[in-house]
Amino acid sequence: MSIDLEISFHTLSKNFRDLLDLQEKYLKNRQKISYLNFGDYNKYILELTRLLHNYLASYSSFVDCMRTSRESFGGPEFEKEFAKQIEEKRIEERTRFIKDLRNFSQHKRLPIVGFRVSIVYLKGNESTKPDQVVKDSPSLRVNDLLEWRGWTSFSKQFLNNQPKELPIMP
Repeated sequence: MSIDLEISFHTLSKNFRDLLDLQEKYLKNRQKISYLNFGDYNKYILELTRLLHNYLASYSSFVDCMRTSRESFGGPEFEKEFAKQIEEKRIEERTRFIKDLRNFSQHKRLPIVGFRVSIVYLKGNESTKPDQVVKDSPSLRVNDLLEWRGWTSFSKQFLNNQPKELPIMP
Protein backbone atom coordinates (compact mmCIF):
# COMPACT_ATOMS: atom_id res chain seq x y z
CA MET A 1 0.00 0.00 0.00
CA SER A 2 1.39 3.41 -0.91
CA ILE A 3 1.97 5.90 1.89
CA ASP A 4 -0.66 8.23 0.37
CA LEU A 5 -3.25 5.49 0.38
CA GLU A 6 -2.28 4.40 3.89
CA ILE A 7 -2.66 7.95 5.24
CA SER A 8 -5.96 8.40 3.44
CA PHE A 9 -7.31 5.09 4.75
CA HIS A 10 -6.16 5.88 8.30
CA THR A 11 -7.94 9.25 8.16
CA LEU A 12 -11.14 7.67 6.83
CA SER A 13 -11.04 4.92 9.48
CA LYS A 14 -10.41 7.39 12.29
CA ASN A 15 -13.26 9.65 11.16
CA PHE A 16 -15.62 6.67 10.99
CA ARG A 17 -14.49 5.50 14.44
CA ASP A 18 -15.10 9.02 15.81
CA LEU A 19 -18.69 8.88 14.51
CA LEU A 20 -19.24 5.48 16.13
CA ASP A 21 -17.67 6.62 19.41
CA LEU A 22 -19.92 9.68 19.58
CA GLN A 23 -22.96 7.49 18.93
CA GLU A 24 -21.88 5.11 21.68
CA LYS A 25 -21.38 8.03 24.07
CA TYR A 26 -24.85 9.30 23.22
CA LEU A 27 -26.44 5.90 23.82
CA LYS A 28 -24.74 5.62 27.23
CA ASN A 29 -25.82 9.14 28.24
CA ARG A 30 -29.22 9.23 26.57
CA GLN A 31 -30.96 10.53 29.70
CA LYS A 32 -28.55 13.48 30.04
CA ILE A 33 -28.49 14.27 26.32
CA SER A 34 -32.19 14.42 25.65
CA TYR A 35 -34.56 16.56 23.67
CA LEU A 36 -35.54 18.23 26.96
CA ASN A 37 -31.97 19.23 27.80
CA PHE A 38 -31.52 21.36 24.71
CA GLY A 39 -28.01 22.63 25.49
CA ASP A 40 -26.40 19.18 25.61
CA TYR A 41 -28.56 17.90 22.77
CA ASN A 42 -27.55 20.84 20.60
CA LYS A 43 -23.85 20.25 21.37
CA TYR A 44 -24.30 16.60 20.40
CA ILE A 45 -25.97 17.50 17.09
CA LEU A 46 -23.26 20.06 16.28
CA GLU A 47 -20.51 17.54 17.01
CA LEU A 48 -22.28 14.83 15.03
CA THR A 49 -22.61 17.19 12.07
CA ARG A 50 -18.91 18.10 12.28
CA LEU A 51 -17.88 14.44 12.40
CA LEU A 52 -20.20 13.57 9.52
CA HIS A 53 -18.59 16.34 7.46
CA ASN A 54 -15.10 15.00 8.30
CA TYR A 55 -16.15 11.49 7.34
CA LEU A 56 -17.66 12.57 4.01
CA ALA A 57 -14.55 14.57 3.12
CA SER A 58 -12.17 11.74 4.07
CA TYR A 59 -14.30 9.18 2.18
CA SER A 60 -14.10 11.29 -0.95
CA SER A 61 -10.35 11.76 -0.52
CA PHE A 62 -9.82 8.03 -0.01
CA VAL A 63 -11.79 7.13 -3.14
CA ASP A 64 -9.82 9.65 -5.21
CA CYS A 65 -6.53 8.39 -3.77
CA MET A 66 -7.52 4.79 -4.45
CA ARG A 67 -8.33 5.56 -8.06
CA THR A 68 -4.99 7.23 -8.69
CA SER A 69 -2.99 4.65 -6.71
CA ARG A 70 -4.49 1.54 -8.26
CA GLU A 71 -2.78 2.28 -11.57
CA SER A 72 0.55 1.39 -9.94
CA PHE A 73 -0.70 -1.83 -8.30
CA GLY A 74 -0.76 -4.13 -11.24
CA GLY A 75 -1.95 -5.14 -14.61
CA PRO A 76 -5.09 -6.68 -16.09
CA GLU A 77 -5.48 -9.40 -13.42
CA PHE A 78 -5.51 -6.83 -10.64
CA GLU A 79 -7.98 -4.65 -12.54
CA LYS A 80 -10.26 -7.64 -13.12
CA GLU A 81 -10.23 -8.62 -9.42
CA PHE A 82 -10.65 -4.99 -8.34
CA ALA A 83 -13.70 -4.57 -10.58
CA LYS A 84 -15.16 -7.86 -9.28
CA GLN A 85 -14.80 -6.74 -5.65
CA ILE A 86 -16.34 -3.35 -6.40
CA GLU A 87 -19.35 -5.00 -8.04
CA GLU A 88 -19.82 -7.74 -5.39
CA LYS A 89 -19.77 -5.31 -2.50
CA ARG A 90 -21.84 -2.67 -4.32
CA ILE A 91 -19.13 -0.19 -3.45
CA GLU A 92 -19.72 1.94 -6.51
CA GLU A 93 -23.31 2.67 -5.48
CA ARG A 94 -22.36 3.73 -1.95
CA THR A 95 -19.42 5.71 -3.24
CA ARG A 96 -21.55 7.63 -5.71
CA PHE A 97 -24.08 8.61 -3.06
CA ILE A 98 -21.48 9.48 -0.40
CA LYS A 99 -19.56 11.64 -2.87
CA ASP A 100 -22.80 13.41 -3.83
CA LEU A 101 -23.64 13.91 -0.15
CA ARG A 102 -20.17 15.38 0.30
CA ASN A 103 -20.85 17.72 -2.64
CA PHE A 104 -24.15 18.70 -1.02
CA SER A 105 -22.29 19.58 2.18
CA GLN A 106 -19.68 21.56 0.25
CA HIS A 107 -21.88 23.40 -2.22
CA LYS A 108 -25.30 23.67 -0.56
CA ARG A 109 -24.94 23.35 3.23
CA LEU A 110 -24.08 20.86 5.91
CA PRO A 111 -26.89 18.33 6.15
CA ILE A 112 -29.32 18.83 9.03
CA VAL A 113 -29.02 15.90 11.39
CA GLY A 114 -32.17 14.80 13.16
CA PHE A 115 -33.32 11.65 14.87
CA ARG A 116 -35.41 8.78 13.69
CA VAL A 117 -37.35 7.52 16.69
CA SER A 118 -39.19 4.21 16.67
CA ILE A 119 -40.78 1.93 19.23
CA VAL A 120 -40.07 -1.77 18.98
CA TYR A 121 -42.46 -4.11 20.78
CA LEU A 122 -40.64 -7.05 22.32
CA LYS A 123 -43.69 -9.02 23.53
CA GLY A 124 -47.41 -8.83 23.04
CA ASN A 125 -48.93 -5.95 21.19
CA GLU A 126 -49.78 -2.33 21.84
CA SER A 127 -53.05 -3.09 23.66
CA THR A 128 -51.55 -5.59 26.14
CA LYS A 129 -48.89 -3.22 27.56
CA PRO A 130 -45.94 -5.02 25.94
CA ASP A 131 -42.31 -4.59 26.77
CA GLN A 132 -41.02 -2.00 24.40
CA VAL A 133 -37.76 -0.41 23.44
CA VAL A 134 -37.44 3.09 22.05
CA LYS A 135 -34.82 3.21 19.34
CA ASP A 136 -33.42 6.47 18.08
CA SER A 137 -30.74 6.92 15.50
CA PRO A 138 -29.26 9.95 13.78
CA SER A 139 -30.71 10.54 10.36
CA LEU A 140 -31.05 13.02 7.55
CA ARG A 141 -34.42 14.24 6.28
CA VAL A 142 -34.77 13.11 2.71
CA ASN A 143 -37.02 16.06 1.73
CA ASP A 144 -34.36 18.51 2.97
CA LEU A 145 -31.73 16.78 0.86
CA LEU A 146 -33.94 16.72 -2.24
CA GLU A 147 -34.22 20.52 -2.20
CA TRP A 148 -30.75 20.65 -3.76
CA ARG A 149 -30.64 20.50 -7.54
CA GLY A 150 -27.05 19.25 -7.71
CA TRP A 151 -27.75 15.56 -7.13
CA THR A 152 -26.69 13.14 -9.85
CA SER A 153 -29.56 11.13 -11.30
CA PHE A 154 -28.31 8.05 -9.42
CA SER A 155 -28.37 9.78 -6.02
CA LYS A 156 -31.67 11.49 -6.68
CA GLN A 157 -33.24 8.14 -7.50
CA PHE A 158 -31.60 6.62 -4.40
CA LEU A 159 -33.06 9.37 -2.20
CA ASN A 160 -36.50 9.04 -3.77
CA ASN A 161 -36.47 5.34 -2.82
CA GLN A 162 -35.70 6.04 0.86
CA PRO A 163 -38.12 6.51 3.75
CA LYS A 164 -38.59 10.05 5.09
CA GLU A 165 -35.52 9.68 7.29
CA LEU A 166 -32.18 8.35 6.02
CA PRO A 167 -30.15 6.74 8.85
CA ILE A 168 -26.52 7.81 8.92
CA MET A 169 -25.20 5.26 11.42
CA PRO A 170 -24.92 1.50 11.02
